[in-house]
Amino acid sequence: MLNAARDGLSVMSMMRERPTIAILSIVAGLDVISGYSMWMGQREILANRRLYLIVLFGILVTQLLVSNFLVVSAAAVGLLFSRQIETTVKITHRGALVVPLGLLTIGYVFCTLMMLLVMTR
Repeated sequence: MLNAARDGLSVMSMMRERPTIAILSIVAGLDVISGYSMWMGQREILANRRLYLIVLFGILVTQLLVSNFLVVSAAAVGLLFSRQIETTVKITHRGALVVPLGLLTIGYVFCTLMMLLVMTR
């Protein structure tokens, strides 16, 4: 919105002119949804080291795809300290976490493909 105001354009016309801004807006929305999903499932994630590693590795890969190096570095730090989490609870409702995070992964892959298409155009 700040870039559009600076250039004297509407937000929609700015997104039409620069599709990368539209794609990065989608990525920002996916990041919020991803964070909310992990917040809601934090007990399950932190109760099982294996699930914690899977979630953080997924975050690391998907954020690398969209070049979000700040989140990549946070996920790497989380992986480094993962030994402090013990497997205390067997995962019973894995689908409650796997499904939303899987759908988010598909969204990040879609954004990556869109960025590649825009850059090669």
